[in-house]
Amino acid sequence: MTFHYWLSFAAAWLVATLSPGPNVLLVVRNALRHGRGAIAITVAGNLCAQLITTGIVALGIGELMVAHSALFLAIKSAGAAGLILVGVRQIFSRASRSNVPDVEPLPFGGAARIFRDAFVVSATNPSALIALIAAMPQFIQHDESIFNQVVVMYLTVAVTIAVIHTAYALVACGVRNHFLAFRSADRIKRCSGAVFIMLGIRMLVPE
Repeated sequence: MTFHYWLSFAAAWLVATLSPGPNVLLVVRNALRHGRGAIAITVAGNLCAQLITTGIVALGIGELMVAHSALFLAIKSAGAAGLILVGVRQIFSRASRSNVPDVEPLPFGGAARIFRDAFVVSATNPSALIALIAAMPQFIQHDESIFNQVVVMYLTVAVTIAVIHTAYALVACGVRNHFLAFRSADRIKRCSGAVFIMLGIRMLVPE
């Protein structure tokens, strides 16, 4: 892949990643709830799902999945169910009894649950699949190694997601102590859960 092609792909993916979506909302929520240590776990789950999605698109299966309406509907339904489940858990989770807007320590198995939620939300997000299907073929040069180009594209996707999502989460952590108080923290947690549910319902609405 020439530098020009790579730069064009990187710029296109940067624009797509800057737009907040379910994955950004999830990493911000986890950072606010469990601190900065949850950022890396969330990003890792996201990137593992993106690796699988990139492989699916590279093999041409992704285009077939989108073309097959029943299969694509199943993916959207799974993604919507995942978002709604995360939102419901957020709304009905036990509120903190502390008067200090501090982070909650990860419970036993909490890291695995954060990773799993991030993986599921990313893997079942049809927007990511469609974006890769639209972008990758335009920048593949058929006179060069397809495998090497796909590897470069995935690494570009991974670095972009890691940097942008971490930046969103760190900014949220930075302003947390300035704007969160005990009574408002619980309301914000409930509101973020409602946003997840609305995103899930929106995903089910036909375009």
